[in-house]
Amino acid sequence: LDRCDSIELKASKAVTSREERNASNNVSDRRIKREHVTLKELIGGGQFGNVYKGVYCSPGHSTQSVAIKVCKLENEPADTQLILQESHLMRRFRHENIVALVGVCMESPMWLVIELASYGEVCSL
Repeated sequence: LDRCDSIELKASKAVTSREERNASNNVSDRRIKREHVTLKELIGGGQFGNVYKGVYCSPGHSTQSVAIKVCKLENEPADTQLILQESHLMRRFRHENIVALVGVCMESPMWLVIELASYGEVCSL
């Protein structure tokens, strides 16, 4: 899949500017440029979009296998807010048994980039 250039997520009508500003500030230190993420293969899907296996190449040139949640373009603004809240919560998790948030691509469609669970989902074990 092609890489895309960065653009800023536009504030929606259903989410107040204050809520949008707070959500954006919560992920601002985890923003990554889409050009640093490459989608490889579809590995699943959910309510808010598809999940892909991919590679994140950090600005320091180290690479990491990741899972990328690609949010649906047709998601409601309230759904986008929930996704931003999920990223804010994930940012706080620091445990060897919990996949960590690598970053968020705020371009549309929004991407959540998380550590890849190399053995799959717990429910499939």
